[in-house]
Amino acid sequence: MCHRGAVENVEAAAGAPSRPYFLCVTNPTPHKNLATLLSAFRGLESRCDLVVVCPPHPSLEALPQGVQRRRGLSDEELAGLYRECLAAVVPSLYEGFGLPALEAMQLGAPVIVADASSLPEVVGDSGLYFDPRRPEQLRQRMLELLDHPERARDLKS
Repeated sequence: MCHRGAVENVEAAAGAPSRPYFLCVTNPTPHKNLATLLSAFRGLESRCDLVVVCPPHPSLEALPQGVQRRRGLSDEELAGLYRECLAAVVPSLYEGFGLPALEAMQLGAPVIVADASSLPEVVGDSGLYFDPRRPEQLRQRMLELLDHPERARDLKS
């Protein structure tokens, strides 16, 4: 059950949210650092949504307002979410190859990634970076794209 006023978990919803949104395709293991993303999102819910594509986990049963959890999406539905998002966020402390960031960029999504592990090598100059242990830095990157949509367009090209 979600907190009062929160968007309910959605098992297999097609289509993008009606408001601007950030996207995170992940799993709930600690090294994926989802807690940092949820912390960074606090205070942004009046301006945008956060869509987390993730399998069920007890820590995701009560999500903050503005956060939607989805799962069971087709490849086409997931590609559509990537294409329409403000940016895909990869907050991981560790990524073996950086596939989430690569997939996002391949589908035309701007990326905000942790400055950790293989992510800088995969993303290069094509994304925005933050210290994965500092949610306030991630929030600043998210605000940068919310306040300056042209910056997001530059990252897509």
